Amino acid sequence: MMIFLFLLALALSFLLELLVNPRPLIFKRPFHALVLHVTIFAIFFLLFFLLSRRPIFSGTAVLCGQALIVAISNAKFVALREPLVASDLILFTQAIKHPRLYLPFLGIIPAITALIIGTAVIYGCLTLETAYFDYTLINTADLSFFITLIITLLLLFHTLSNQASPTLDPLFDINKFGFFATLAIYFIQSFQHENRVPKDSFFNQIQSLSKRRIDLPHIITIQSESFFDARLLHDSIKPSVLKNFDAVITQAQQYGRLVVPAWGAYTMRTEFSFLTGIPNHTLGFNRFDPYQRLAKNNIPTLAHYLSSIGYKCICIHPHSASFFGRDKIFPKLGFNTFIDIAAFDESQKDGPYIGDAAVTEKVLQIINEASDPLFIFAITMENHGPLHLEKTGQDDEAQIYQSPPPTDFHDLTAYLRHLKNADKMIGDLTSALKQMKSDSILCLFGDHVPSMPKVYDAVKYNDARTDYFIWTPSQTENIQQDLSIESLGEQIVTVMHNKSTPQPANKGH
Repeated sequence: MMIFLFLLALALSFLLELLVNPRPLIFKRPFHALVLHVTIFAIFFLLFFLLSRRPIFSGTAVLCGQALIVAISNAKFVALREPLVASDLILFTQAIKHPRLYLPFLGIIPAITALIIGTAVIYGCLTLETAYFDYTLINTADLSFFITLIITLLLLFHTLSNQASPTLDPLFDINKFGFFATLAIYFIQSFQHENRVPKDSFFNQIQSLSKRRIDLPHIITIQSESFFDARLLHDSIKPSVLKNFDAVITQAQQYGRLVVPAWGAYTMRTEFSFLTGIPNHTLGFNRFDPYQRLAKNNIPTLAHYLSSIGYKCICIHPHSASFFGRDKIFPKLGFNTFIDIAAFDESQKDGPYIGDAAVTEKVLQIINEASDPLFIFAITMENHGPLHLEKTGQDDEAQIYQSPPPTDFHDLTAYLRHLKNADKMIGDLTSALKQMKSDSILCLFGDHVPSMPKVYDAVKYNDARTDYFIWTPSQTENIQQDLSIESLGEQIVTVMHNKSTPQPANKGH
């Protein structure tokens, strides 16, 4: 009877993968992937069975857990165009600490409904089903058999997970190996590749060649949350939404579209490639979240290089410093100081997060108080989603649109309201920097496009690029050049070198 119940639940587990978006192959996958799926299910089934002694409960509990993972993956795919990957499972604690950044994408009502149904089903199975055996009567041989079986399955799980050769394109791998098997393959293999750090980054090459310089300009880099020229989406958007951006790119040293390794989220991917000069696609399994393991190594970065020639490096992020582990990672990435949300207050919020105006004020305050050349890396939060939770009205639409927008453009309206403030940040910073005696370089770029699935579907928009510019008060060139994010730091260094001179070597007596 127990074997029949196990096989029935296992069959339902395979059928559950038909609900995964994108849908994987079921029976045309490699044999080892089929066995891996069976092994994963068997391990959890046996663990629940040893704890509960109830086979129906055990199968139901595993299926409920798998259904929850499928639902989370599908919600992520809708919002971010990427299914769940193994590194996401490690971010579970952040979803608990910062639920607003994660849970709304799943949907409050679906989440509560699933929790109630799942709890009721599991409770019903647990209370109505009779225990298969009594712990006080089970003999040592039977218990040893179950434990030996679980250990054997774990060894098989590890072996099968290493047999696959994933492409690291989650869509392709899930289609080939199956959803749960791909999660397992990524999870196991990622630990074996965690310390593989590419050595060909720009900052690795120039670190030993750097010379201390004089007349160093302040370098202010703004990683503007979800910044891109959203006027590309629809002709109803007023051009004036980005009037300061338009003015700056006519005066910028360099500007253009920016290829970034994320859509709708995963700021850390863009951030890591910017700071290290390492292309995301060369990071192996670490491409999904470079901060979980890779950033803990001593990797040459833009901040390390600038420190070596006389800069004080400061990061400003109006959110918890522990988010993505930045409080521990950023010192290793070369920053002297990390200023987080503790330096701001509730009155400085614009929407649910600290506004760009407050970050602008903090940047200028630090520059005015500085005695050393500064590299300021500001990571804004104002335009962070989920956008569908924000309220908008006719006043917002009047300021943003020159003709009535489509009815399902609520997310875009909320986004554009904050984008106007990002544009004001550009105007305020450039105006202030022009008036300062010290020279400066201002770079602003978007980490990814915002998550607005309904809007993108309506207008058939599929371009993941953001926008960037490098501006100085004393423009010498105006170059339009599209870049990948890993090249942006190198461009900033080139502009800096052109604006400063090497420090003369001390002569001996």
